[in-house]
Amino acid sequence: MLGINGIEGVKAIRARYPQAHILMQTVFEDDDKVFDAICAGANGYILKTAAVEDLVKAIREVHAGGSAMTPAIAFKVLERFRVNAPPTLDPPRMLA
Repeated sequence: MLGINGIEGVKAIRARYPQAHILMQTVFEDDDKVFDAICAGANGYILKTAAVEDLVKAIREVHAGGSAMTPAIAFKVLERFRVNAPPTLDPPRMLA
């Protein structure tokens, strides 16, 4: 994109078209870029290395109102939630 990065682009689209469905497609996998894009309003985040079938599936998911992520990105999101999750009151019980 000329003169603006993808995250700023998401912010601009979200500001003008709040109901837009935005799927980021990028080469960046670093945590900061992923979470900045999501916080800016991206509905999905898929890497450019994804197979064509996965890209088409992601477009359909986001268009239908869902969220699509490349598996490696979904793992990062889950890890961030695990690390930042408040401690539970009771430890999980193991089934015997």
